[in-house]
Amino acid sequence: MQWREGWMWQIGVLGALTLTLPVVLNARALAGPDESQAARFADLAGTDNYLAFAAIGIVVLAWVGTTMQSVSIALASERNFGTLGVAWTTLTPRTLLLAADATGRALTQTWFGVVMFLTLWVLVRFELSVVPAGLVLVLVTSFISSIAVGIFMVGFILRYRGASMLIGVAMLSSGILAGIAYPTTVLPGWAQAVGHALPVTWIARGLRDALVFGDAQGAYLATAVLLGMTLVFGVVGWWLFGRLDRATRRRGLLEAF
Repeated sequence: MQWREGWMWQIGVLGALTLTLPVVLNARALAGPDESQAARFADLAGTDNYLAFAAIGIVVLAWVGTTMQSVSIALASERNFGTLGVAWTTLTPRTLLLAADATGRALTQTWFGVVMFLTLWVLVRFELSVVPAGLVLVLVTSFISSIAVGIFMVGFILRYRGASMLIGVAMLSSGILAGIAYPTTVLPGWAQAVGHALPVTWIARGLRDALVFGDAQGAYLATAVLLGMTLVFGVVGWWLFGRLDRATRRRGLLEAF
């Protein structure tokens, strides 16, 4: 349906603009009408390419947020269609069912993220210094780590219905700690420490290294950190999902609204 219906592409472009353009325009406004304040940003961020810095940050937040939520959306769809109980009785592991469905949805969100980034680039035409190998590695590990975090979170949604709202707020808050529109060095020390434990921070850092700074080593470091986070969130999420799933079924809440 998304490929056939032209209006969905139009909405996608409009959504990309309404979500990302305000952040980029805000960055331009803070630089001043003659970019007199851009030097102060460059001192903190290590680059005067503040438009690309902000554009990558907001696209990362939108893409990672929707990718992480794709697991919970897959769960909600099964529940709303009344097929969750049937799916839970198959021999296929439940986390595999959710991850497979979520991956298909997340691929669509990835395409939307590409459209979002290209739309911004066409409008403001910021410069890019691309490291192709680093870019591909960061994108792949970002996608996998986002699915792993989604599995970590979905157990709470399965057991506690109000958790989806709290998770949404937490994901928006992570944008502050990850330095979506500014370098994390302007944050207090404790906020920087918390931000370093979030995958979105390393995704934004890796993509900026691969697209803005032209730093291959930085992109490879972000890739390694994201792989480690994928392992941690994947293992812990698998264990936590199993416990919360059993608690949900014991209480008869699997398909309750």
